[in-house]
Amino acid sequence: MSFSCGAYFLSKSPIVSFAADYTVRMPEEMPSYKIFFWTYVGLNTPLILVEILGAAAMTTFKQKTTWADAYADNSVGGLLGAGLAGPMGGFGSFLLVILALSAVANNVPDMYSLALTFQNLHPYAQAIPRFVIVIIGSVIYIVLAIIGADHFEEWLDTLLVIISYWLAIFSAILIEEHLIFRKGKWSNYVADDFNNWRKLPLGNC
Repeated sequence: MSFSCGAYFLSKSPIVSFAADYTVRMPEEMPSYKIFFWTYVGLNTPLILVEILGAAAMTTFKQKTTWADAYADNSVGGLLGAGLAGPMGGFGSFLLVILALSAVANNVPDMYSLALTFQNLHPYAQAIPRFVIVIIGSVIYIVLAIIGADHFEEWLDTLLVIISYWLAIFSAILIEEHLIFRKGKWSNYVADDFNNWRKLPLGNC
C-alpha cells in the first residue's frame, strides 16, 4: 500500500526529511525502527566511504603543491585534480571523470522530485508527462550550471543556507499538521484522502 502524503508517513518514520515520496513504497505496518535502521545504514555507509576516500586522497597529495595553490589555480576542481590526476597519473584522471559523472546520479532523485512536486501544483499539471517535466528541468539546471561554473563556491554556499532553512520550515509544517489539524492523534490520518484536497489541511500534499 502506498500514500503520497508526507505528513501521514511521518507517523511511521522518525526522520522528517525522508517522510515523503521516498519512503511511501513500504507496507503500512512496517515498524518504525526498521525504517530508521535501514535509513541510518544507507546514509552512513556512503558517507563513511567518502571520508575514507578523502583520507586516502590526502596521502597521494603532491608535497610540492599546497592546498592553497591548487585551490587558487582551479578552485574545488584543483583540489581534486592535485590529489588524484597529478600523483596517480591516468588512473587518477579516470577517477576524476567518474567523480564528474557522479553528478548526474545525484541529480536523478532531484529531477524525480521536481516532476512529482510540479504535478502536485494543480490537477491540470498531472496531464503533463513526468519525463517532459524532467527534460525541461534538466535543461534549466544545465544552463544554470554553465552560468554558475565561475561562481560555484558562492552559489553552493547560498544553496546550503536555503536547504537548512527548508528543513526547519518543513518540520514546522508537519508538526503543525499533526498537533493542530490532526489533533495529535495518528488515527486522524486517513490514507484514502491523500488525493482529496477538500479533506486535507490547506497546502498539504
